[in-house]
Amino acid sequence: MNKIIIPILVLIAVGVFGTVGYMAFRKNKGQLLKPSEPRLPVEVTPPPDAHFLDAEASPSGIMFEVASMRKKIDQDQIAAGYVGMWVPETGWESEVVDITEERGGTAVRMYTTTGGIVGGFYIVAVVQGEPDSLGFKKGDRATVQGRIDKIEVLPAAATPMYRIVLNPARVLSFQNFGR
Repeated sequence: MNKIIIPILVLIAVGVFGTVGYMAFRKNKGQLLKPSEPRLPVEVTPPPDAHFLDAEASPSGIMFEVASMRKKIDQDQIAAGYVGMWVPETGWESEVVDITEERGGTAVRMYTTTGGIVGGFYIVAVVQGEPDSLGFKKGDRATVQGRIDKIEVLPAAATPMYRIVLNPARVLSFQNFGR
């Protein structure tokens, strides 16, 4: 009986792996999978028809304007007025608190505190390139520029969390600390 079970199990395993392989091949439209190549930093520049925020516009001013609205519908309406606009050429500077892979790019998470907004907020700049190729790390200060993709007020337990997502974005400069 054992002599029959082993060949049957082998045939089942070959069938399962063959089916999975065929489905992956079809999903990639007949293309063989290529080994992943490292992503190098990509220079993102605003298009010629880009609409920029005023030079005085700050992330804290924008978040204060959005957060001061009590109703979510009003917050969303204020935020929508900024979505699609580009941060001025001078960029926004803040401390880098985390660097993660997200949405097809590297998310540089920067934390900012300001009076009037309980708990502070995050600027998330999604840049192209591997985290190690950016030249900075957590704890450094970076200046970023990009297109405002989202402005969010995320409910949390004790204090709400706020964030401005820049995508695409670029790092204009950074200061290394502790190296």
